[in-house]
Amino acid sequence: TRNDAEPGNRGEEMRSIITKYGAVCLICGSVASETHHLIGGSNRKLSDNDGLTIPLCHSCHNEPGDSVHFNGKMKVLSHALAQMAWEKKYIIDRYELPFEDVSEEAREAFRERYGVSYL
Repeated sequence: TRNDAEPGNRGEEMRSIITKYGAVCLICGSVASETHHLIGGSNRKLSDNDGLTIPLCHSCHNEPGDSVHFNGKMKVLSHALAQMAWEKKYIIDRYELPFEDVSEEAREAFRERYGVSYL
C-alpha cells in the first residue's frame, strides 16, 4: 500500500513493479532516499500509478555526472526497463497464454497508454 504523500519522498511507501526492495538503491545498493519515476514529464503520474518507479540514493538519482537525471543513456535504459516491466505485467494480468501470443498486443497497449514505444 502507499499513501498520498508527494511521490519521491521516502516517507511514503513506494509501490514498484520493478523491485520489492524499496529501501535499497537499485543502481549502487546503498540506502535509497528517493524515488525515481522511470517515465517522467507529462506521463509521470501514469508512471507512478503503474508502479514504474525505482528506489535510488540521492547520488544515483540527482547528482551531476552519471546519475539518472544527468545521463542520457540512463534515461534510455529507464524508459526501456519501464516498458518491458509494464508489458510483462500487462500480459500476466490478462492472459494465461504464451508470451509470444500477446507480446504485440501488450506493445500496442503501452503505445496507446504512453503515446510512445521505447522498444
